[in-house]
Amino acid sequence: MKKIFDDIYVGSNIISKLNDYTRDFDKILIFSNKTIADLYFEKFKSTLNEKDKIFYFAIKDGEEYKNIESILPVYDFMLENNFSRKSLIISLGGGVICDMGGYISATYMRGIKFIQVPTSLLAQVDASVGGKVAINHPKCKNMIGSFKKSI
Repeated sequence: MKKIFDDIYVGSNIISKLNDYTRDFDKILIFSNKTIADLYFEKFKSTLNEKDKIFYFAIKDGEEYKNIESILPVYDFMLENNFSRKSLIISLGGGVICDMGGYISATYMRGIKFIQVPTSLLAQVDASVGGKVAINHPKCKNMIGSFKKSI
């Protein structure tokens, strides 16, 4: 069985470490929820070097938005802004955002790269590791999903 390893960074001011991973992409989508966006979008904007290729998309907070209806506008936004297979998604948030961002990256154009930046303890030990990404079906939690390893 092939072993898969992830780089995990813990500490203060680690956002600047993202610059090592973002330089080779044509566009970067920072995907989050409205609460986290209000707290961190400006920090990301001032820290990341590739400001001209950074886009932001925030959804409403909560598990009830972890569904296809919430993801379709993200796909629309990415298409309207010409995101390609050379683009990157950064999921910035808790478990819902980590799952949704991973699912979007697994399914947009049959898969683009993504990075997880978990903001809750549970997301740090669950949703951001293991490569399982999913959204909810009206009848079942995490029913629609895939496996997608972050970079």
